Amino acid sequence: MRFCVAVALNSDVSAEERSPASVTIMSNCSNPPTAIPVTVPPGQYVQQMIDDRGVLRSVYISNQPYTDGSIDNFQHSYYVPAQMQLQMPIHNAAGAGASYPAQFSIPHPIAAAAAASNGMQQQPQPQPPSSQNGFPSQQAAYASQEFLGFSPQQITENRDYAARQKLKRKFESKKRPVVGSSSSAGRRYPDYENHNGGGDHHHKSGRDAQPAYNNGSGDGQHHHHHHVHRENGGGDAGSESPPSLDAGPVVETEDDVLATFFSMIQPVTVNNIKANSVTITCNPLDFTQLDASQLDKYVDLKESDWEYFVLCGEGAEKQRIFTAGTAPQLTLQLVELRPNTEYLVCAQVGYGDLKGKQSESVTFRTAKAQPEPPEAPRLTARTKNSLAVKWLPSRCDNGSKITKYIVEHDQGRHGDDASWMECYSGLDKQAKLTRLQPETTYRVRVFAENDIGRSLPSPVVSVCTAGVPPVQPEPPSVIEVSAHHIVFEWQKRACDDSFVLQLEDPSSGHGFLSVYTGHDTFCSCKDLTRVTDYKVRLAAENTEGLSPFSAVVSITTRAELPGCPSKPYVKGKVSPHSFRAQWDPPADTGGEIITEYVVECTGTDGFRLDYSGPETNLLVKDVAPGQTYFFRVHACNSMGMGSPSEVCMIHTPPVAPGAPLPPVLSGKPKATGAALRWDPPLFTGGEGIANYELKKIMFYDGYSPENDGVVVYYGPAKENYVEGLSAGKAYLFLVRAYNTVGPGPWSDVMQVETGAGPPDAPETLRLQAKNANSILASWKEPWGNGAPVTEYKLEMSETDESEEQNFVTVYTGSKLLHEVKNLKSNSEYFFRLTAANVAGTGPSCPLHSCWTPPAAPMAVDESSVNFLVSPTAITLSWEAPDDSGSAIIGYKVECDQQVSVVDQPVSQCLLDGLRPDTIYKIRIQATNSIGDGNFSGVIKVKTKPVVPDVPKLEVQSVTHGSIKVKWSSVVKSGTEVEYVLEMAFNKKDVFQTVYRGNQTSHKLNKVREDTLYFFRVRAVNEAGDSPQSDVVDCRTPKSPPPAVKAPKVVPGDDFCLVQWPKLLQCEGEDISYVLQCSKSGAVFLDIYKGAECQFKYSKLEPGISYQFRVKPVRVVLCDARSSIPGSWSPVAACTLPLPSLSSSNLVAGTSAHDQRSPDGAKDRTTASTRKTFRQWLGTIDFADERVALVAAGTFVLICVLLISSYVLLSN
Repeated sequence: MRFCVAVALNSDVSAEERSPASVTIMSNCSNPPTAIPVTVPPGQYVQQMIDDRGVLRSVYISNQPYTDGSIDNFQHSYYVPAQMQLQMPIHNAAGAGASYPAQFSIPHPIAAAAAASNGMQQQPQPQPPSSQNGFPSQQAAYASQEFLGFSPQQITENRDYAARQKLKRKFESKKRPVVGSSSSAGRRYPDYENHNGGGDHHHKSGRDAQPAYNNGSGDGQHHHHHHVHRENGGGDAGSESPPSLDAGPVVETEDDVLATFFSMIQPVTVNNIKANSVTITCNPLDFTQLDASQLDKYVDLKESDWEYFVLCGEGAEKQRIFTAGTAPQLTLQLVELRPNTEYLVCAQVGYGDLKGKQSESVTFRTAKAQPEPPEAPRLTARTKNSLAVKWLPSRCDNGSKITKYIVEHDQGRHGDDASWMECYSGLDKQAKLTRLQPETTYRVRVFAENDIGRSLPSPVVSVCTAGVPPVQPEPPSVIEVSAHHIVFEWQKRACDDSFVLQLEDPSSGHGFLSVYTGHDTFCSCKDLTRVTDYKVRLAAENTEGLSPFSAVVSITTRAELPGCPSKPYVKGKVSPHSFRAQWDPPADTGGEIITEYVVECTGTDGFRLDYSGPETNLLVKDVAPGQTYFFRVHACNSMGMGSPSEVCMIHTPPVAPGAPLPPVLSGKPKATGAALRWDPPLFTGGEGIANYELKKIMFYDGYSPENDGVVVYYGPAKENYVEGLSAGKAYLFLVRAYNTVGPGPWSDVMQVETGAGPPDAPETLRLQAKNANSILASWKEPWGNGAPVTEYKLEMSETDESEEQNFVTVYTGSKLLHEVKNLKSNSEYFFRLTAANVAGTGPSCPLHSCWTPPAAPMAVDESSVNFLVSPTAITLSWEAPDDSGSAIIGYKVECDQQVSVVDQPVSQCLLDGLRPDTIYKIRIQATNSIGDGNFSGVIKVKTKPVVPDVPKLEVQSVTHGSIKVKWSSVVKSGTEVEYVLEMAFNKKDVFQTVYRGNQTSHKLNKVREDTLYFFRVRAVNEAGDSPQSDVVDCRTPKSPPPAVKAPKVVPGDDFCLVQWPKLLQCEGEDISYVLQCSKSGAVFLDIYKGAECQFKYSKLEPGISYQFRVKPVRVVLCDARSSIPGSWSPVAACTLPLPSLSSSNLVAGTSAHDQRSPDGAKDRTTASTRKTFRQWLGTIDFADERVALVAAGTFVLICVLLISSYVLLSN
């Protein structure tokens, strides 16, 4: 047996906390495990045992001291908690045995007691070779494995290694403490007690053992190594490996800070553990421990936004996630759990997609329960008075061993009043039921029982005791009868086990023969003869014997449908309107005589005929000529209609077609032709129309449609253009149709009168070149064909091809000459001329050509000019223009009214001695032997500028919401310069671009108040970028408070209560308010200053309008002198009504005065109305936006009405 053990040290545990370690040694061979010799250092001893799972275990106990060590660089050992430490011998590469500390997570409460009772002295242990921090290096561990016969590749590739590791993890998980037991609470190991000399000394471990499980965040298994980390101080027990010493400083993001806070979740509390359910309670996080100053991204985060999750499963790999909700309701009940099963449960907190690490897992085991029901019992033996049954045990005992099985059966009565009787109780899985009635069916069921209770019953099974052979059964009944098979059915009695069905075939002469033996209650006899009398009988059989046969039943098979008759055929000659069909009877009549025939006849013209009768022929009338008819026949007997015969196709001969309608004009007739069209005749004679014949007759008195005229068209088309007509003449047209039989009659005639025709083609076109760019064309008037020529069209082309797209119309009119201008020199042009009158356009004349003489060259195309620019020179290049028939001998280049001559036909030129950053206008002219051509278009070229200077930056103005900066202009001689302004936010070394343009100032809006900003600027032009300017800083002041809404005025008897909304205030600041009042439109005066949001203003006078407004003031508490006033709110008005007595006296006095003086009453009424209107206007608050909007709308409506009235009066 070969094995290798890798161990690690935890120096934080004292000698009094040691306890025995159990090491599971896994063998590569399949033989049963046996004890092996193990060499241990002095002062240690080992005990080997084979547990109930067949695994060899070695328990090591040592009292040796432990040296300090670290596991930071030991990645290929099993990391386990600091509860258990032991010494294991590991052989080094030289073969000498040396021991170094080992660590396993197997707590045991007798370690210190064993060490103290043995009186062992603690001695330092030697370090293994090539160790780091007290642990063997990776190379040393591999070397020791190879010395023992293992290599890392063999361990990984061994097929049984994964199975052994799974068994080991399962074995270790069985030893974890369970919630509700006396040995543990949650997954934390309890403190152990050590009793020495009768005294009670409590020694508590400094740390709790915390195995690590896979929580989906990368923790858990790595290949085949299981990592479990120690807890060092406040370290994270859920991390996979210790932090590297070479890692640099880590900057935590806001997500990391929040995730770290979420990872502080405490283990869950498990309550109310039952067999199938448990109550889980999550402990909420303390929101006050979260430093919100580091969470700018989650500034609105609230404790109610967190979501708590519960992860529960039988293992870390099988955990399911449940949502526990949000604080404070964090209790969750898990149901549908398996009894007596150990579950792992932990908590996790998340916010959206961000989640913290899982809490420490808590292990609990569900309560035990009744066992699952056994399998259904089965019958093994039976007699007339007993039954023997056997069953399989329950699949699961649910944590409590089954103490007995209980078998029950009924009394053989299966009604509602049937009672169950217990007949067996014990641990055997078989039982015998005695004292039963013969030939009786009993129902049997089985229960399983443990210490918790009795399970549900197994499925009920019906069994029957033995008896006498069954009595004679009833005869079988017939379910279905056909020509070749019969289906029988019978009833099954309680005493019947199987059945025998016998059938007698009269044609065989062998009597009754068995056709079926089995347990079914039906049988189908096949392959029978039609119209034959068969006899059957039935017998029942059980284990006791065969019953007598039943009475004989006779049944006759039925007949079949008749076969199909022969294919119908035509008898006699087929006429265009009738034919006679005949057929032969079918060879197979189905066992009976044929009673009638059913005939089906359909035609391509929609004809259909249905006939039935006993005859074997039929005369079909009223058919159409030239059509195809399909004919088939069915034979019928008493069973019904048989299959149809083959289809016979009969085609009636066609006849000549009928006369079509007269032809009609298609459009307006022309002078020499007319377009005609016609429709096919209504009757085609049974064949398709093959051709049409169109005849033309010149109209005269006494003409004959049959004998006169000329055929102008013969073909399949239904339209034709008749040519060769004379203008202004009357013609008669008629048409007839042809098919394969011949022509039909002529149609009625149609009269057509022709009109005037277009003129002939001109024949006297003359061309003369006047200069290099124009040609003079002249011609004579052609023959008009009955109408004068009204228009000529002259077309020109540069090629001699006659395609229409090559010609361009250069003249349209009634003149007999035209001069064509703007032509190319030294080029050939082709012309054609057409004439037109009221009848249309005539044909074109033949092509005529003419050459233009050579000329000066064309102008240089400015788009083909390329140039290379420097501050003092421009290099030009261009494409040579058209030479107009004479070769180019040179060029002239004009630059700012200075001409440079190029004497050679080269298309490039160098212009030097220029000024930088200056725009020059350049033109180019080509020259040949004829003369100078035209100048090209003006080409504007700008020389490159120099690099701009550094602009000077300064801050122009600063407010709480904006900063305006300006800088000096560095534009020289009109050079286009672009400025780039950069800003830094509280850091001089991090700048970002906020403006890019040609302005020398920029206003930056939406800045933060009381914040320090840094600015710098540089200039950019075509030559490059200037250096950065000096950095200028400025700090924004605090912003004034926002304006409040219009105050609400609540009037009283002689006072009013003014209220306004309260503004939000920042930390370290306060908001005070200034309330002003205006009496009857006078100046506003301060009436209140303070932090309250309401003020009671008394001593108001009735009938007088009071207006109020509020202004907030922002006060910084740390600086009493710093106060920032805001803007005034909208004005709110209030007017107390006049007393009713004064109003009545005023009305009475007015009435008396009106009685004395009519004119005075009228003036008094007008004055009172004006005063009332002024008082009403005084009550209106024009500062209100809605009132102002209504007033403006009213004013606009009045203006529109006045303008409309003025327009109507003017008209």
